[in-house]
Amino acid sequence: MVLAMYGYDACPHCRKVRRAIEATGAPVEVRDTLVDPRWRKELVAATGRATVPVLRIEEDDEVRWLPESEDIVAYLYERFGDGKSPPRVDTLAVHRVATMAMWALLGAGLYFVAAQPVLWAAACTIGALRSFHNAVRTGGLLHYGTGSVFVLAVVAITLRATGTADLPWWYIAYGLVALLLVATLVVRLRR
Repeated sequence: MVLAMYGYDACPHCRKVRRAIEATGAPVEVRDTLVDPRWRKELVAATGRATVPVLRIEEDDEVRWLPESEDIVAYLYERFGDGKSPPRVDTLAVHRVATMAMWALLGAGLYFVAAQPVLWAAACTIGALRSFHNAVRTGGLLHYGTGSVFVLAVVAITLRATGTADLPWWYIAYGLVALLLVATLVVRLRR
């Protein structure tokens, strides 16, 4: 049996599958479709789509392609989990709820101007926690940078609300994000 997972680092569904691979010890080769274009071409040729993650299962001279992260995780635990069950907490769902809460707080800040600094600081705190959580899990520089921008925003909003200082944090944020994008591209090109 030969297993290969087609995906890429920034894909949250792919990270879910990678966690299942690590937890089960399944012998799966990870094929990054953004780093190596031949994997993307192979995936599109076989499935007609570039959507990831997809698990390629080769067994007894027969190849089948299993899309959908939930199905892949279930397959890996069933086949290699030694009786273990997949984790019950869906971090992707937690991230979706956090994202909705962040946007709700930002939107509420537009309507409740008196509470705007508190609402926006709370929204940026959620954004920072999400970004740093992703950074720790993936090691992605862009996530660390995004988390730093959110922290900078919380500090700037707090300083402005207390009348201590008025920092144009968005200029710093734009510069930091641009720097991180360049750094990420350089790292990817060196692989």
